[in-house]
Amino acid sequence: MNNQAKAFLPIVEKLLTARYLQTAKDALVIIETRVKNYSDINDSMVNNKLKIDRYIKSVEEGAAALTIDRPTRPMEAVSSTMVLVLAVIAGGIIGIFYVFLRSAIRKYKAETGKAA
Repeated sequence: MNNQAKAFLPIVEKLLTARYLQTAKDALVIIETRVKNYSDINDSMVNNKLKIDRYIKSVEEGAAALTIDRPTRPMEAVSSTMVLVLAVIAGGIIGIFYVFLRSAIRKYKAETGKAA
């Protein structure tokens, strides 16, 4: 990763954090405007409001809302030798099945007197 890209990451993190923070504040406003009286409030609304309040407070106190790290190389899940071995085994099984099937068809045709 070049230096320009390294300098760009903190800017992106700050912009996205500000955007997420504003989205959370907008969600609180929506919740508060839709609830006209206390009889409309249920546990789900209270839990959502508390989660959003905690998120806003933690971000305003300096917690990282989003952390972007450098990409890493993916771990190789299956080795190429393992794929080759499995392909050879599968090919052999399919080949043997084909040979036995053709042999059975020829025997059947010979016994019933049909032309091969």
